[in-house]
Amino acid sequence: MEGKVKQFLVVVMFFMASGCLYSADEEAKFTRQECIQKVLFDWNGYDETEVERVIEQFTRTLTNLESSKVDIEIPGFVIPFKQRSELYLQYKQDCYNKKITTNRLIKLVIPSVSNVPKYVVTDEVVVPSPKTISLKGEYWREDDFE
Repeated sequence: MEGKVKQFLVVVMFFMASGCLYSADEEAKFTRQECIQKVLFDWNGYDETEVERVIEQFTRTLTNLESSKVDIEIPGFVIPFKQRSELYLQYKQDCYNKKITTNRLIKLVIPSVSNVPKYVVTDEVVVPSPKTISLKGEYWREDDFE
């Protein structure tokens, strides 16, 4: 009888531990809104051709960064065609540090891009939408945004 009690306790402890791990994983997920970082570029003094050239170099360099080599998550990102002064990055993890991570990423990109404009990494809360960035998936908690 004593052996069955031990087996029962082991099984109960296993399920309790599994439940704790599952709920810890669930709690670790962020909403998409918590993971979006906005950067504003100042294109004053740049003509349209120069803006597009810099954006192309910047996005190509950011895309080609390998997160394993730079030890930074490379987020999804977009510079909307209707608003070329805005860069949106959407992280999958460590969203509380998105501003610090974004500053680090930009500093890694700048040496490969000529004539980068002044920029500001904002504190603005960004709502996911087709006008900003709206990646969806298992990395983020469900929300009511588009």
